[in-house]
Amino acid sequence: MAGDALSDGNHVTIEERATELVAQRSAEIHRTARMLRAG
Repeated sequence: MAGDALSDGNHVTIEERATELVAQRSAEIHRTARMLRAG
């Protein structure tokens, strides 16, 4: 896994990766919250 971003020339910074992960987690939380409210 480590090094994949470098091997294909797609240089993703730590900050960009972290932002992406936070956005995914945030989306999961919102989805779960909607399901609980709708529940």
